[in-house]
Amino acid sequence: MMRKTNLFAVLTAVVALTFTACTNIEDVAMPEQKVLDFSVFANKNTRAAETGSTLKTDGKAFGVWGYSTFETVDTDVFLNQEVKYNGTTSAWEYSPLKYWDTRSSYEFYAYYPYKASGVTIDDNKNITVTDFTVEPLVANHVDLMLADKVTRLANAPVNQVTFNFNHLLSNINLSFKKDVGITETKVTLKTVKIYGMSKKGTFVQSQVPEWAISDTDFVGASDSNLENLASDNVLDVATAVTFNDMLFIPQNTNSVKVDVTYNLGESGAEQPFTRTLDLSYDASDRTYNPAAWGQNHKITYNFIISANAIEFGDP
Repeated sequence: MMRKTNLFAVLTAVVALTFTACTNIEDVAMPEQKVLDFSVFANKNTRAAETGSTLKTDGKAFGVWGYSTFETVDTDVFLNQEVKYNGTTSAWEYSPLKYWDTRSSYEFYAYYPYKASGVTIDDNKNITVTDFTVEPLVANHVDLMLADKVTRLANAPVNQVTFNFNHLLSNINLSFKKDVGITETKVTLKTVKIYGMSKKGTFVQSQVPEWAISDTDFVGASDSNLENLASDNVLDVATAVTFNDMLFIPQNTNSVKVDVTYNLGESGAEQPFTRTLDLSYDASDRTYNPAAWGQNHKITYNFIISANAIEFGDP
């Protein structure tokens, strides 16, 4: 059970009014103490890996900075406080508990996921995430998010602090179909590998652009950790085979490529093909490709595999 610690010890105020004949003692009632607690909402514009619902998973946590002001006195309430979801109680919890002082105004700042180090806030309340690294496996990608500032004025009704999180990464998706012209031909997607993007960067809220990309930590075509997304997927005309919710650092697409291998034909008579697809922008050749992966953007690349059978005319 979590131990509750009262940060703001509210004492019953005693006012002594002294008269010549007697002394009156009056008890002044103070507002009931209420725990300062949290709830979350994730902006779903990108349909990224995390939403308000998926965040409510046992053990997931965000970090909080919180400050109160009473008249001209500022107090640190939270300094990168871990707030973790408890699946048993269905609540966001932290320790030790803090309590509202209704006479004070508040400011709250938050990010996800919580890190004990590597995330800082400056005097202007701008957050920096140093050396954020994208994991090689898509299943391990983390949806880095930053919450909108939450304020509470003095004497405002006491309620939860609800954070609205916004995505800081780019949501990249690949979609594969086969062309209607080869409906009767079996197409098997053997390997799909995306590379040429930076996997490390530093987010600085106060600078433009907000992401500083590492010049040395790029995923190469021969990278030993490069994940093969496909696993002998048989393509259809109507339904696409997709590889979704790859969360990468926002960056230009100058060197991004996809290597694809696939087979045409039935088992025992397959014909293998290998293609390298350039995902960079070119004004004369690839205007359909974005020049950059934008922050809080969802981008889907659509590929259609087509083929013409080799035929022979009259000799």
